[in-house]
Amino acid sequence: MFSATLNSKCADEIDSILDRPVDYSFESRRLRKNLLNLVRVSNTVFPIGHANLIENIAALDGWRETEFVAIALRSGNRRFCVLTAPASIWRNRRQGLIEIKRKAAEAGFRVMLISPQFIQREPRMSNTRAVADTCHIFLTAEDRMAVLLHVLENGYSTLQDCASVIVDSEAPYSAVLSLAGMGLLDIDLDKPLSANTRVDLRQVAA
Repeated sequence: MFSATLNSKCADEIDSILDRPVDYSFESRRLRKNLLNLVRVSNTVFPIGHANLIENIAALDGWRETEFVAIALRSGNRRFCVLTAPASIWRNRRQGLIEIKRKAAEAGFRVMLISPQFIQREPRMSNTRAVADTCHIFLTAEDRMAVLLHVLENGYSTLQDCASVIVDSEAPYSAVLSLAGMGLLDIDLDKPLSANTRVDLRQVAA
């Protein structure tokens, strides 16, 4: 009898655990941070606050706020939202995300679905994090112009050569990356960063 009671209690506890909603808060926070890093280093799209419409639609459809990530963005005069979700949700409940996108379109708001795999692909994820982390770097006007003129005069350069012309920074490599974060330099973030990473001037569309 005792054994049967114990087994019953264990079964009830297991059922209780299985019935609990999965906590995606850590995955969602990490995914949001990585997405924002990708946005910040692009210098072509800019965050414009909460995606209130998408959040409201998702809530009405029964989504918890930790089960998806929605960021409202601006590119020129266009406003839209990027919608993604932790990997397991993206894999198993993508149709629900498509439904959120459809309802947003009916309300006149454009939504782009982007997979978490795209956002967190390496080495780009680590590279965008490295660039985003340089936002606090102070760079004198002289050093900034020295790097830009160096790249302009040579057509292109490397991360090491650009760092070598910086005088007033204790972190010259980070200083060069900060110029990429400002949108002044182009660095291929889809390849591992090294001293020989190619650096170009950012081409501004007319």
